[in-house]
Order: sequence, then structure tokens, then C-alpha cells
Amino acid sequence: MTSMPQSTGQHPLGIWFFKPHIPAIYVKTVLAIGRERGLDENELIAKAGFDKRILEDPAARVPPVVQMNLINQILEHTGNNGLGFEIGLSLPLTSHGSLGMAIMCASSMPEVFDLLSRFWTVQERAVNLSVSSLPEHTCVSLHINLPLGTEIQRVYFECILTVLFRSLQMLIGTEKPTGHFFLRGELQNYVPRFADRLPAMLHDSTVWQYCIPADVANKKLPMSNPPVLALAVQQCERELALISGDSSHFLAQVQQMLTLGESGYPSQNEVAVKLGVSLRTMRRKLDFWQTSYRELRDMACLRDAICLLDTTDLPIQQIAYRLGYASSGNFARVFRQQTGQTPKAYRLSSNQLARPNKSRNSEGFL
Repeated sequence: MTSMPQSTGQHPLGIWFFKPHIPAIYVKTVLAIGRERGLDENELIAKAGFDKRILEDPAARVPPVVQMNLINQILEHTGNNGLGFEIGLSLPLTSHGSLGMAIMCASSMPEVFDLLSRFWTVQERAVNLSVSSLPEHTCVSLHINLPLGTEIQRVYFECILTVLFRSLQMLIGTEKPTGHFFLRGELQNYVPRFADRLPAMLHDSTVWQYCIPADVANKKLPMSNPPVLALAVQQCERELALISGDSSHFLAQVQQMLTLGESGYPSQNEVAVKLGVSLRTMRRKLDFWQTSYRELRDMACLRDAICLLDTTDLPIQQIAYRLGYASSGNFARVFRQQTGQTPKAYRLSSNQLARPNKSRNSEGFL
């Protein structure tokens, strides 16, 4: 059995985990996949511990633990076999509540990324999301926010990456696989089954990431609807206000604000001002999570360093300066402390991932 939180006292996010927050269609989708795999629906429901009648209301919300229990049951009886990809391919953008509606009505891809950064925690809190906009790519990175087992993390990450990709397909109106998935861990034997429906996948990465080429990431969108967008954003803001007092939401907000801009990362004071809190309050809230602004900034810097090394041909010295290091030597020293490799060694090993035996196709990255 895959490990997962068992009570609200185990993890600060447990309070959210056991309350009705996610759309019922998520659970219905997982149940349908379980049936397709030959599992008994009533048995799945009984072991997951919820009342089937709740699924009769299309507007109902269920606790995330219900979905996690169902996923655990399927993993235990049938193995992974691409469960995360299957779920992601089965969920329409309209199933993602007010955030999904806002994204559908956005005027451009940069606006979509902004909406994701601002309102991600309205829809999902087991996984944090951050966006790094670079000249060559926009990279959406995922970070686990709950103490989950390796296999169920894989399901979660592969599902979310697939949902992001499917959303992009619908927004720009194309069937063509766009961009690249960076996946942690070795190549899974089920990946070839999805080769014609998902982007090229690069394995053994240190991050979970969806990288989108700049020409796509900067597109104007044909489905723009400003009046409906305004209503959807208002709803997102109302939902965000309901959870704004939760320290886990605050942590996610700080992480999402740590994006790399032309002048580097926002300062501690700038983040506090944007969040409408004093510097002292921000430090106290981060202390609750046994972290600090500097630690979160260092994590964001490592994330963006990996993205730049993986997805660009920029000289390492230029990457160092872009990240705010005074010299490439300082950058190399810190990077090696964090990863066990120098930036040059990491880039060489990462380039090996583009070989045919590491990727689902024979194309090199870019």
C-alpha cells in the first residue's frame, strides 16, 4: 500500500486533505478508470470510505483523501500502468472549477500562466506549482506538498502535467504534442502507450516540469472572453479569500511569487508587501513550516538553474548572472552543494536524456 496521511494531526495540510475541496468529477473519473481495469466499483467505493450518492450531484465536492484512497486501491490491485496519464487525459478543462473557466477565457498564454500562479491553490494543494518565464521557454514546475509515497506522487505529477498539456492543446487549438515533459525517475514501461497523445518525455530529471517553447508560450488565444474572465477571476478571488488564513496557502503564495524576472527574484520586502503582511508576520508564518524566505529563494534558484541548463544553450556564466550570482564560480559551488554535480557535469548528463533510449522518440530536445 502506498503511504499517505492518515489523520489531520500528521501534517499541517491534513486539515485541507480531509475536507470537501475537489470536484466530484475527479473521483468519478478515477472510478471509471478502475472499472475499465476490471475492478468492482462498489468495492472501490467501500474501501475508499465515501457515500456513492455524493457523486450524483455534479456540483459536489469531496475530500482529497477520497481520491487518494481510490488511487491507492487501483495501484494496489492493478499497478500504475500510466494511471496518472489516464486520469489527466480523461479530465476536461471545464472540470477544474473557477480556475479552469478563467483559463478558458484568457486572452494570451502569459495571462494563463499568471492565472495559474495566482490561483493554483484554489484548485490543488497537495502539489505546488511555479512558473518560470525564460526567453526560450516557459517552464511549469511541480513540487510535492504532502508526505506521499513515490508511486502515488508519480500518479499525481503525471496527471497534473497531462492536464496542463491538454489545457494548452485546447487553448491554442492544436492536436500536435507541444513542448516536453521532464519526469523524475527512470523510464516507465507504460510510457510508449501514450507516445502519440503526449509531448516527448525526458526521464531521470531532478524536477517534474512541463516546458513550452516561447513561440507557443507567448501566443494570443482565440477564445478570449473578458467579461466571463472577470467573473471567473472574482470567483477565484473569493475562494482564495476563504483559505487565505491557512499557513499552507501562505507558503504556496510565497513559493509562487519567487519567479525569475529580468532583475532576478523579488526581495523579501517586496514579497511581504505583495502579500499585504509585515516582514515579521511573513517570517513567523514561514517559521511554522520550518523554512525561511532565503531557503525558499534558494529552492527557486535551483529550480530555475536546472531549467536553464536543461532547456537552453546559454553559457553557464550567463546563467549564473541571470540567477543573481556574482560569478560562475559561486554558482558552480552552490549548485554542486545542492546536487552533487557541477553545472557543466549536470548539463552533460542531462543532454544524455535526449537520446532515443531515454526519450519516447528520437528527437533531441529542441
